[in-house]
Amino acid sequence: MKRKPGIWKGRTTMEKIAILGAGNGGHAVAADLGRQGYETSIYSRSAATLEALTARGGVAYTGCFGEGFSPIKTITPNIEEAIDGARIIIITVPTIALTWYAHLLAPYLNESHTVMLNPGHTGGGLHFVQTLREAGNAKEVRTCETITLTYGCRIRGPALVWIPLAMTNLRLAAFPGKHLDALFPTIHTLFPNVVPGTNVLETGLTDLNAMEHPPGMLLNAAWIEHTKGNFRFYFDGVSPAVARVIQGMDDERMRILRALNERAGLDMRVMSFIEYFYEAGLTSRAALESGDMYQALQESEPNKPIQAPDSLDHRYVNEDVGFGLVPMVEIGRWVGIECPTTEALVRLACVMMKRDYWHEGLTLAKMGVDQVPVERVGEFLWEGHL
Repeated sequence: MKRKPGIWKGRTTMEKIAILGAGNGGHAVAADLGRQGYETSIYSRSAATLEALTARGGVAYTGCFGEGFSPIKTITPNIEEAIDGARIIIITVPTIALTWYAHLLAPYLNESHTVMLNPGHTGGGLHFVQTLREAGNAKEVRTCETITLTYGCRIRGPALVWIPLAMTNLRLAAFPGKHLDALFPTIHTLFPNVVPGTNVLETGLTDLNAMEHPPGMLLNAAWIEHTKGNFRFYFDGVSPAVARVIQGMDDERMRILRALNERAGLDMRVMSFIEYFYEAGLTSRAALESGDMYQALQESEPNKPIQAPDSLDHRYVNEDVGFGLVPMVEIGRWVGIECPTTEALVRLACVMMKRDYWHEGLTLAKMGVDQVPVERVGEFLWEGHL
């Protein structure tokens, strides 16, 4: 089903916003919403992760919002305390952790809640709702997801986050999709950089991290292991050859979107990685006009200074292969599109990491669409069921 157009304007006052996850994203969301004057709570299942925030009573920030300090009213490892009184729950954790969070939240969520996955990556929103249902929650919880985190950000010290960039034109989709018109005003008030997407397959199949991170990690494996990540991941780690692999994956991703549009009668936006990269504020106009993947990645000023991980055992592999590339290949098979380049990277990761990402990662069944005919997926995405 196609989303009906709507106009969103005005402000919505939230008495409390719960942020689940206290990593880079959680710190950045708390900093941004706090500086806007919202009351926030932040939760982590690790009490140790919260110690610095608790000691300061909030989070300091630098970067695109200037320098400042945002108080956090509730800092807790207790989920009931974190979400008490909150209608908006923002989950800022790696997609690999969504199963755990869905089970944690299942006893508490109902129709009054809106859960935002920031981000959802590939199939994260579908997987989260499917896990809620398997955990016994039969309520129609309103969920939404972004294609990537709302900011470029890194924790730079105890309770200190660096936010060099707020993503622009960041697509947001809801599941069930029929709720987007109702929930978008609130989310847009919190994050003015979001724009409405068509559905969660469109956002899921625009996972920029899945396109960038696995090739950068696997094709630079020797460099990472030898130097412990002592190089600029997005700049030094992307050669013309690495860029060609990313381009090959991106071509496969766009073929999947076109096949879904054709077979299911959808109207999802089919844009290249470079076009989305530019819209997000991550590369230059010249790179967009050139259409050259290598140039687009080399001219990403926000990403340029970021160092590589010091180990291959990192979310850039474990999350972005199992919960980025695996569901992409699965969806491709579902609609009859072969993805040899993407599949090769998954197989390579399995060998290099001695892990079965095909089993660990997101399958059609884990996303709840294995019994959905491709021709009826639009109805499923709109209603949340068949």
